[in-house]
Amino acid sequence: MGKKKPDENQPSRKIRAYVSLMFDSIPYSEKVSEAQKKIEAVLFAKFSEIKGDRSEDEAFEDLLGQYGRLSQMAELAGYPADSAEKWRSDGEAVSLR
Repeated sequence: MGKKKPDENQPSRKIRAYVSLMFDSIPYSEKVSEAQKKIEAVLFAKFSEIKGDRSEDEAFEDLLGQYGRLSQMAELAGYPADSAEKWRSDGEAVSLR
């Protein structure tokens, strides 16, 4: 068997996992779900911009350095910085249990 090809979706998988962790303690709502998807998309676009000729690990590290807080990610995606606090205390949350 030959060598395994590197996963071309590795950066998007890492970004998706990181954003998912950031939203882990936030109650589910349609609004929050849409925000999470939008944040993933803009972070991946920013990652692609940062990457240039650097390694993926360096680019991911820089991305997290610049946007390591949910409020920073929200602002990058066009939401007000206080959105993260609103999402955490959203009264419209739906329990999936």
